Amino acid sequence: MQIEVIKKVYNIPQGNQEFNEWYQEWSQHARRATIDDATKMYAFQQALNTALHNKILQLSLMPTTLARLVEKAREFNKNWCTFAGPTRGFKCPGHNLCIQEISEEESKINTTQIPHHSSFG
Repeated sequence: MQIEVIKKVYNIPQGNQEFNEWYQEWSQHARRATIDDATKMYAFQQALNTALHNKILQLSLMPTTLARLVEKAREFNKNWCTFAGPTRGFKCPGHNLCIQEISEEESKINTTQIPHHSSFG
């Protein structure tokens, strides 16, 4: 039974699911798994949507606790939905929307460019 719970911690990717819905399921398995916090943090990052995972990797000071890591991922997800989501058609909380899984190459491009919004029509 314990092996199955640990497998789920590693094998429930976020993909295109809304962050909070995915995290609720993932965290249930993580609480039941008898693994240390460092392992949970690693599994969490690996299961995150690629875009969120890449944003986490760009932090100058990496979170040192699972709670802080989840907080940063939730913050990035919220910011994505607020600023980029609606313009790219992604689904975000409150709109049944979430960050869409993107290719590694798209992710590299998106993380190095800041969206430009012109005030001129």
